[in-house]
Amino acid sequence: MGVLKHSLKFGLGEPMKSLNGSRKLGEYLKTLRRGYGYSLRTVEYKAKQEGSLLDNSQLSRYEKGTCFPSFDKLKILADIFNVSIQSFSDVVELEKFERYKDPSKGFHALMEMGQEAFKSGYHGKAYALFESALESLGNGNDGKLDELKSKARCSKAIALEKMGKLGAAEHELRAILKTGNHLKDSTLLSVLIELSNIHMELGETFIASIEARTCHEMAVRQNNARSTAFALHLLGSIASQNGENEKAIAFYREARNIHEKSGNDQEVINLNINIGSRLIASGKFQEGVHTIKEAIRASEGKGFMRCMAFGLNKLAEACLIRGDHRRAKHYARRSDACSENSDERYIDIKFLNAFYLWKIGIKEKNEIDEKLAFGRLRCLRKSLERRFPEVDEFDSFIERRRSS
Repeated sequence: MGVLKHSLKFGLGEPMKSLNGSRKLGEYLKTLRRGYGYSLRTVEYKAKQEGSLLDNSQLSRYEKGTCFPSFDKLKILADIFNVSIQSFSDVVELEKFERYKDPSKGFHALMEMGQEAFKSGYHGKAYALFESALESLGNGNDGKLDELKSKARCSKAIALEKMGKLGAAEHELRAILKTGNHLKDSTLLSVLIELSNIHMELGETFIASIEARTCHEMAVRQNNARSTAFALHLLGSIASQNGENEKAIAFYREARNIHEKSGNDQEVINLNINIGSRLIASGKFQEGVHTIKEAIRASEGKGFMRCMAFGLNKLAEACLIRGDHRRAKHYARRSDACSENSDERYIDIKFLNAFYLWKIGIKEKNEIDEKLAFGRLRCLRKSLERRFPEVDEFDSFIERRRSS
């Protein structure tokens, strides 16, 4: 019972499937220890300095994956290795995607398979395939190999970001930057754009805007159309967060035009949903709704599940603002149905859907709907690293309730 209790305590989406430990967590602990140049006894000594007992033989068993640390032991290890408890949670949760790895395939085939999974919204599967591609390259070191490894790591990071694993994604990106001069300009630019995106997701809008502008200037200088489009998308999202709707729409449209020329259908759809949302926010309700509905139809035709969930969520938001609770609930529930498959959930979208249903329950004085939505929000919040206004509002509500 202790392990199950602790697994839930530090934010895992589901109880631990096995009490026998985690191979992937063991590998992560070993990587952290070796990265610091520590022996098992050094870790034991540092734990004693923290006033805690952590026998080196225990750590050895953790690293072999034969047993699982208690929550208290994980806290000690997090302090010693200067990482978050959430990082351990992420490692264990990601282990379920190991079955998608395919060592029989080569690097390029695995990268292509990963991209296809990513487009369809199966980000956990994509993550595993990208990691498999990285592992297929072995441990050699040369400029060409480092470049391929960096591309695989960057793809892994983007998949992790889409799964809401922002800390894990940032860790991958910073590992790429350590390769330094071996990186091509285009790869470095992709890494910097994704870092800026993560900072925006964490609510660090000011630093994200500086990074995004720098990336846009670099992309234009390099004549890199793909990175220019992604930097413009990011600038649009930052403008949107700042309430600058017209500016956001202009950035989004410019990015969309570039992606249309290159045939990047998924990004075109995402941008159209964002454009529709900003049109609604600027008072052009009918035009905005029409734009989003067209994007949803395109998503359905191509099997882009996350795009569908995202578009339906934006329609729910629009209807809630307009006071049409019936349609808002309809779209939120449809979005929820698209936000979950057998492997993963789009936690950020599910949180927003629950938030809108909670607000509707309050306005309609429907205590059952309100309590159901509130319970879902509390559960989802544990797994959510992203920061957006609805998260801040919910956190403030919880804080006021605690202090009253």
